[in-house]
Amino acid sequence: MAGPFQPGEFLLRFLRRCRDRGLPLDFFSWHRYADDPADFARCAQAVRQLLDAHGFSRTESHLNEWNYLPRRGLAPMMPEGQGPIREAWSAELRGPKGAAFVVWTLLSLQDAPVDMANFYAADIQAFGLFNFHGVPQKTFFAFRTFRALLDTPRRVQTPPCIAGGVAVGAGLDGSGTRAAVLLSNFHTTLGLPDLTLRRLPWSGPTAFEVCIVDATGNGEVARAGILGPELRLALSEHRGPAVAFVKLRPAPPSPP
Repeated sequence: MAGPFQPGEFLLRFLRRCRDRGLPLDFFSWHRYADDPADFARCAQAVRQLLDAHGFSRTESHLNEWNYLPRRGLAPMMPEGQGPIREAWSAELRGPKGAAFVVWTLLSLQDAPVDMANFYAADIQAFGLFNFHGVPQKTFFAFRTFRALLDTPRRVQTPPCIAGGVAVGAGLDGSGTRAAVLLSNFHTTLGLPDLTLRRLPWSGPTAFEVCIVDATGNGEVARAGILGPELRLALSEHRGPAVAFVKLRPAPPSPP
């Protein structure tokens, strides 16, 4: 679906029929393709409200098909879109902008009322994570970078994902000796914002690594070093669309 979420008459009649006849509704599935990654959390909220309003507060909400849709246009998928138009469209889907879209969406869904979200798709077609030769695309590396947050599973409070802004997520590991920050700049070609860190669970110098997914990077370490006492890390040199994954740990002792 595209545009603001508006339940059709068929859907409303279906929910009323299930409610009025006491029929179980274990889950409700829906699809979404959008050019704004903030769209998914908004739709998740609307779907949850719709289900609750019809008495299905325990029904799971499954976003079981989602992806980036540049300019909300499906014309490149049509017969008249074959050739250079489709090639450019697919390159945007699976390129740096698609990668930033993926991470922005996943971060925003962490606080959305949705029980399942399935990306479409992990195959080799236009929406896939690989090309026709099985080579991983930028979107693949976006998922791999997001997965790295599981190595620091204790979630840290970060600013909310606001439409038009940079999405941020952060975490700590169980021992308090590793931290990570994940950022996605989808909306602009400006540099990523600088980070100022506070209340790290260790004292002393902090070592950092910055891994970037952008036009030239696939999540490799782009920069590494030791933070100054102000714990400020400049990221403005990494221009969007881009994903940055910042790894943090206590710096090893300096040799005598």
